[in-house]
Amino acid sequence: MFPTALNPNLTAAEAIAGASSVGNLIYISQPERPGAVSVSGNFTFVEYDVSSQFSVQPAINEGYLQVATEKGRHADDRAVRLGVGIGVGLGVPLLLAATAAATWVVASRHARKVARREEKEIGGDGR
Repeated sequence: MFPTALNPNLTAAEAIAGASSVGNLIYISQPERPGAVSVSGNFTFVEYDVSSQFSVQPAINEGYLQVATEKGRHADDRAVRLGVGIGVGLGVPLLLAATAAATWVVASRHARKVARREEKEIGGDGR
């Protein structure tokens, strides 16, 4: 089996060591094939790349990938919490201020209306 025609100086131990190193990554991708072929019935077989490229990595990288995923998740959660906190922190006081202003305008108009009505009633009875 060893040496091979491609690498006549490679021993079995060197091949095993090279295949088990941390830097050994395998990328798999389906090559693109243009065009589509219709098959009888309702099913259509499309002949082009519909897969995503992925890699096969050694088990030693699993811990790193899990930590990187968790870090990304925590960063997203923190950004969402910060956005919600700012939105609530600014939104609630502004909503309270707008409600107070609208209540004040409506109450003052109603008070003026009531005052005019009472003024007319008093003025009409006293004459």
